[in-house]
Amino acid sequence: FAPCVMLSYGCHAAGIDEGIPSCASRVMARGGVCFTGSPRCPTAIATLWNVAFNELLDGHGRSLGEANLWAHNKFLAHHRALKVGLGKYTLMNRFTLGDPALRPYPSCQPDVAQMARHSFDKANITVTGPEKWSMVEVHPDQLKEWKYEGSLFVPVSPGCAPEARWCGSYDAQTPYYQLAVKVPSNAKGVVMTEVTYNKDSKDITVEDSASSADPVCGEYECSQYVDNGNGNDWHYVTVTQEEKGYKWSNRAGVSWMLDAETLDIGEDCPYHSQGRHNEPQRNAAGLVTSMVFGGEAYNRVDVGGPEMAEAKKLWWREAQHMEELSDGSKLLLLPLKMIQYDQKEGKLQSFLKSCTLKVIADDVDLAELNKIAGVAERGGGRGIALAMQNRGE
Repeated sequence: FAPCVMLSYGCHAAGIDEGIPSCASRVMARGGVCFTGSPRCPTAIATLWNVAFNELLDGHGRSLGEANLWAHNKFLAHHRALKVGLGKYTLMNRFTLGDPALRPYPSCQPDVAQMARHSFDKANITVTGPEKWSMVEVHPDQLKEWKYEGSLFVPVSPGCAPEARWCGSYDAQTPYYQLAVKVPSNAKGVVMTEVTYNKDSKDITVEDSASSADPVCGEYECSQYVDNGNGNDWHYVTVTQEEKGYKWSNRAGVSWMLDAETLDIGEDCPYHSQGRHNEPQRNAAGLVTSMVFGGEAYNRVDVGGPEMAEAKKLWWREAQHMEELSDGSKLLLLPLKMIQYDQKEGKLQSFLKSCTLKVIADDVDLAELNKIAGVAERGGGRGIALAMQNRGE
C-alpha cells in the first residue's frame, strides 16, 4: 500500500482493538503512511470530517497532523454552533494513525482564487464563496446500498465541506463553509454586516441595519411553520414596549406580557399553566434575534428589512460558538451555508458569493491573532508515529 493515505467511511475500520489483524493494521503493516476512520460505527454527518481532512491534505499540501486538526475544528464549528445531535459521536469517533509531521506534496498547487476562503481586515472577517460549483451524480452502487430508485446529485466545490444527514432513504448533503478563527478574550461574538448572493441568476447585495434597530421590539415569525407554507396567524408576532415590560401580540389578536428583564411569559399568557417559557436569543451586539417560545423559534425578520431577513434565513441564522483557548484567546466556531439546490434534479437554485462578519470586541487585529507560525517557529521535524484521536466531548 506504500505510500497511500487511506480514508475509510466504514464502520469499525479503525478499530485496532477489534481482532488481529485489524483493517487499519493491515494497511499500515503493508506500507500505508496514514489510516483515518472510525473505530466504532460512524454516522452520516462524519462525511464533513472526511472531506475536510482530505481537502487540507491533498489540496493544500499540509501535514497529517494539521489535516487532522483542521478536520476536527471544521467539524467542531459545525457541531457546536448548530448543535448537531449525532455530531458528538463523530468528534469522539475519528481515529488517525500515522506520523503527524508527514507532509505529502500535491502534484499541483491549488488555485486559491477558485476556492471558498476567508480574509481579515482588523475586526472584520470576509468569507468569499467558490468561483463555480459542479454537480456530481451519486454512484449507482451507493444508491443501491440505500435502496434508492432514481438519481441524486451532490454539489462540489473546493473549500466547502458538506453536512450529510440521513433523511430516510438517502444522505441529504448541504455544503457549508466552517470558520474556526481565533478572536480576543473579550470577544462577544460576530454579527453579519453585509452579504451578497446569487438567486435565479441575479446577484443580490444587502446590508444589516442592526445598529439602528431596537434591541427587543420588532417583528418575529415562527420559521419552522412559515418557511414551509404552514404558518397561521399565531406564527406572526409583534413585540412592543409597554410601561411594565414588553407585549407579545400575534395576528390572531391574542397578546400577553413579557417580563421586562427576562422576556419570559407571565400568568396572562394562555400557555403559562402548561409550563411553557419564552427564551430570548441575542446576537453579539445584544440584539434579540429570536424568541424560543415553548421550544419553537420565532426568528426576527424586521432588522435590515425583508432582504436581510431572507439572506439570513438562507445562509446564516446567527449560529456561532466560542471555545476558551489555553493562551487566553477564544476560538470562534461558525458555519455558513453555501448553496441551495435540488438534490434530485441537480439544479442550482442560489449560492453565497460573499459575506462580511464583524467581531464584537475591543482592539481587534484578526490577521495578527491568526498568523500561522512557520515550520521553524513551531518546531518542525519528522515527528513521531502515533494515533491522533479526537476527544470532542
